[in-house]
Amino acid sequence: MNVPALLSARTVFALILLPLVIGITGAVVPVPSVADITPDSEVNTTRALTADISGSDFATGAQVLIVPAAACPVHSGSIVDGGSTAPFLNGPEAVFLSGTMAYVTSKWSDALEIVEVTDPAHPVHKGSLLHGTGGALLKAPTGVVVSGIYAYVASSGNNALEIVDVSNPAHPVHAGSITNGTGGALLSDPRSVTVSGSYVYVTGYGSNTLEIVDISDPASPVHAGTMKDDTRLKNPTSVFVSGDYAYITSAGNNALEIVDVSNPANPFHKGTIKDGNGNVPFLKTPTDVYVIRNFAYVTSSGINAALEIVDVANPAIPVHKSGIRNGVGNALLGDPAGVYISDHYAYVASAGGYALEIVDVANPAVPVHLGTITNGAGGALLNVPSGVYVSSPHAYVTSRIGNALEIVDIGSVTSIPATSVAVHSGSTITCTFDLTNATPGAYNVVVTNPGGAPGMLVNGFIIAAPVPPPAITGITPSGGSNMTAVSITNLSGINFNTTIKPSVKLNRTGNADIAATNVTALLSTQLTCTFDLTGQEAGSWNVVVTNPDGQEWMLANGFTVFPVVPTILPTIVPTIEWTTVPTTIPTT
Repeated sequence: MNVPALLSARTVFALILLPLVIGITGAVVPVPSVADITPDSEVNTTRALTADISGSDFATGAQVLIVPAAACPVHSGSIVDGGSTAPFLNGPEAVFLSGTMAYVTSKWSDALEIVEVTDPAHPVHKGSLLHGTGGALLKAPTGVVVSGIYAYVASSGNNALEIVDVSNPAHPVHAGSITNGTGGALLSDPRSVTVSGSYVYVTGYGSNTLEIVDISDPASPVHAGTMKDDTRLKNPTSVFVSGDYAYITSAGNNALEIVDVSNPANPFHKGTIKDGNGNVPFLKTPTDVYVIRNFAYVTSSGINAALEIVDVANPAIPVHKSGIRNGVGNALLGDPAGVYISDHYAYVASAGGYALEIVDVANPAVPVHLGTITNGAGGALLNVPSGVYVSSPHAYVTSRIGNALEIVDIGSVTSIPATSVAVHSGSTITCTFDLTNATPGAYNVVVTNPGGAPGMLVNGFIIAAPVPPPAITGITPSGGSNMTAVSITNLSGINFNTTIKPSVKLNRTGNADIAATNVTALLSTQLTCTFDLTGQEAGSWNVVVTNPDGQEWMLANGFTVFPVVPTILPTIVPTIEWTTVPTTIPTT
């Protein structure tokens, strides 16, 4: 059984001490308690690990994650306003990344600033275009998007859409523009801009419009169509186009408006979802929207500041799916100004929280706070962040009051969401994790009830890298007589398990294995053992070492069993001595 430990200040989650919280619906939601997980460790080659989780206050629909215990977004680098010289970053509003260049609109610098981020730890000024240069209309620019070799900028001070040629980022130049009233265009105080195909979609905050501009010729953009609605599109702040629909946040109507743009010349209302006036959905003064996989993620400010998630599978009838409010599970979502979705994470620029907030949205029905980095942490410049763009493993955040572009390393803030989650009771959950290629280390086990804060078992699960197989490089002695036992003083190699001793044997086709006894792992590179060779067949044998995980290595013909040759004693032949016969001398 795992026992929770105290969390460090840099742990992704903070331990929830209160047994109840007020959820997204306004109802009291119990905070689950996680006691144990079985099994509590596995290697990262496992594609489907089924686990049992025990605890209390588990509710139907609970989301289960495992999250690296030491994960935390950290400051990587930043670049600040140069005053009267480049970089021009006074009051940056929005950022868009294209390749290794970050394009930033600087509202009070009246400029489009281009920053090279090849080395995110050391961003550098690449180029800039100031209002008026070459005819550029860049008075108080707000939104920006880059497509191909052009940057499209919403110029609120000029009531215009400005198009900038950025084919040479070091020397951006004015390419074209269209102003309010030109050809019927309604572009009073434009705030947000996006590109789809050969059209640019711009929100007119002052004209209560969605303006559609044909950019087939960027040097001569022309009005293509407009939707004006003083109720549904009152003070639109952001636009996101997906397929045939434009999703627009209406700050004045406290709503998300969906517009059919299949015919750019005739955009029309498709669906609306409004703020619940203290209840869900929370869409009070919405600021930004991002749409992916049939869900719209909307940042809403005001008293019920939240990340609201809307199901837009049927654009005519958008419905509240879920959300996470400021403060739930320690989420910093005060006055959120921008949102970006990457993989199964939502990155939110929290102007009121002076923070970048990261939310797991793998299950849109149960968003879970993962981590936060605040202004000043490790040198982070996040004084009233206004916009965010993500290109993993970094998030690029504009700091409106900090007059800076902040770059945050988000590579460690990951999670592994469970699938097939089954809540059998308030105390038991079974689920499945795919651990393939997961980063080895200690993980927190997190359970979150719908609309509530997470409960957590700190360091409850361990993911290990697979142990490489052993390998044999030699054996000393390399042979022995089949009349006795032989002690191996150095079975050399690599990756021998020293925690649980490996098994060692000799094998030979047609013969039973000779298992070693007294196996000792002196080092991961040296084993000692004993083979009883008595009566074994003479000849070459293979040497095999097997680690406890089943991985083995064979040294072919690495050991020789010698036969005992019987000693033949020599035959002794007796020596015959000659007898001396006396010589008789004849008598004369």
